[in-house]
Amino acid sequence: MPLLLFAIIYLNYYRDQVLVPINKPLALEYILIAIVCVLAALLAYYDYRKNLKLAIGEGRLRAKLNLWHQALVRNYLFMGLLSFTAVVILYFSKSQLFVACYALLLFIVSLLRPTQQRLIRELKLKSEDLKMVENNEEVPP
Repeated sequence: MPLLLFAIIYLNYYRDQVLVPINKPLALEYILIAIVCVLAALLAYYDYRKNLKLAIGEGRLRAKLNLWHQALVRNYLFMGLLSFTAVVILYFSKSQLFVACYALLLFIVSLLRPTQQRLIRELKLKSEDLKMVENNEEVPP
C-alpha cells in the first residue's frame, strides 16, 4: 500500500487547505473512477472467494495452502493497485472522496491479513490437517 505517498500528498493538501470536501460536486470522470475502484474491490473479493473454493476442494493440505497463498497474493496485489489508483486520483482531484476510498481500502486490507485462525476458518481443515497447522508442523508435499 502506498502509505507514504498518500501521507505526503494528504498532508501537503491539508496544510495548503486545498482538499475538496466530499459534498462538493466533482467532475464526472472522478466520480466514475471512484465507482470503478469500488467495483474493482468487489471483483477482487469475488476472485478471492472463487479461488478459496478451489483451495477448499483440494485433498492435500500442501495443495490447499498453495492455492490459498496464491489467492491472497492476487488479492493483495489487486488491493495495492486500487489503493495506488486512489492516491494518484487524490493527487489530481484534491477530493476527500479519494481520501475516504484509500482509508476504506486500508481498512479492508488490514482485515484480510493472513493469520493462523483465518487459515483454519477459511480452508475448513480436517482434524489431522488442523493439528498440523496449530502445532506449526512440517506439511508434507
